[in-house]
Amino acid sequence: GIEPDISLDLMQPNQTLNGLMSRCLDRLDTVLQERKPACVVAQGDTTTVAASAIAVNMSSRGCAFRSSSAAPK
Repeated sequence: GIEPDISLDLMQPNQTLNGLMSRCLDRLDTVLQERKPACVVAQGDTTTVAASAIAVNMSSRGCAFRSSSAAPK
């Protein structure tokens, strides 16, 4: 399986989707600037993957995405 290189530690009790999206964009921006990856693979819930797509696209990096809601059951 795929093992993450980092954890953004995003989840909080009773969070809103807007709060999650905001934290994800902020933390990914920092990680993308520090690590300068050639490619990012994002897998997870729809909100986190959408935020990852936005952050990676704005940083002009390559990307691959899969939302857990689209995963086969």
